[in-house]
Amino acid sequence: MSVFPMMNKFRCENAKIELYYCKNCDFKTELMILLKQHTSKYHAHKKQSSSENIQDYVCEKCDFKSNSWLMWLRHTVICRGMKVINETRCLESKFYFCDNCPYKSKYKHVLKIHVNMIHLDEQVAEWHKCEKCPFKSRAKSNLRHHVNYIHLNEQEVKWYECNQCPFKTKYKSYLKIHVIVKHVDEGKIKWYECDNCPFKTKRASSLKNHVVCQHSHEDKVKWYKCTTCPYKTKLKSYLKDHVINRHSDGKNVKWHKCDQCVYKTRRKTDLRMHVNLIHIKKENAEWFQCDKCQFKTRVPQGLKKHTNLLHLSEEEVKWYECKECPFKTKHSSSLKRHVVAKHLDEEKIKWYRCEKCPFKAKRVWHLKNHVKFRHSGDENGDNCVHKHN
Repeated sequence: MSVFPMMNKFRCENAKIELYYCKNCDFKTELMILLKQHTSKYHAHKKQSSSENIQDYVCEKCDFKSNSWLMWLRHTVICRGMKVINETRCLESKFYFCDNCPYKSKYKHVLKIHVNMIHLDEQVAEWHKCEKCPFKSRAKSNLRHHVNYIHLNEQEVKWYECNQCPFKTKYKSYLKIHVIVKHVDEGKIKWYECDNCPFKTKRASSLKNHVVCQHSHEDKVKWYKCTTCPYKTKLKSYLKDHVINRHSDGKNVKWHKCDQCVYKTRRKTDLRMHVNLIHIKKENAEWFQCDKCQFKTRVPQGLKKHTNLLHLSEEEVKWYECKECPFKTKHSSSLKRHVVAKHLDEEKIKWYRCEKCPFKAKRVWHLKNHVKFRHSGDENGDNCVHKHN
């Protein structure tokens, strides 16, 4: 016998909706509540016989009862902890479960996208390819973002504009994030808090990245490895930035240029940071405030370094240790600089070379300082000591 009697009669795909009829007149309606209101208003003085009473549907496990069979069905599914069969897709309790991981979705097509993105091999997966360049993606939404970002000019793009500030973006989701981060009062924000440390954020994706980077065991993390050098990272976006910054020749890179000076960068986030740091007045700039003292900075990495240096105990600090010597530091960037300076062979180092003299440096800012102090006003580098060495 079926768990839910009359199931076939109430399938979502049935075109006709059951009508409720008044026992005392010709009134009819699709909603039980309207029938009750009608009866209470026009026929309250008439006493119904027991045979005319509206049927109650009662839960066998608790005291719940309802005049609506659909409400009873919904309650019973939740109360008994049963899985809903395919025919009842209209119920909110219905989920499609992934066979390979704990992922679940209310929509079958979303589960299909998940499987294609995460679990299928490259040869079997469905790819969405760009018609104008070699770019391809397993997600159709990523292809749309790529076309908007790379191949459409300013006039062709549909811009999503903030109604509270000049911010605009090509993506609706980015506008939503912007409003939450910039314009919603802290008391009204839904914070995403880490279960392992005091970290909290306004974005679910930021919390996910934080957990992966800070609290996931190295053996259980999926590493994204560079095919050109030993670099590896826990986040795909970091690998993308690494390839652009370290291994691109600059010819095929889309440069993000400042509209107020000659500055340009390969990363859009760096351009935003540059504008906030250099071109915006103090009173209008975005400040990152320490919640433990009066310190504030325009650079988010500056706030992170400040917190690590001044407000974390030895036990709370995550130390980055060199594998080849006793050196350790609170900053991953410092460890990278140390390894490059002390332990990398000459032929493996990426050198930053001066265009006017033989000078070379392991760090880009050393080269910038060299150019600033040695070649300012010296177009050919004739006065540079390195040229004559």
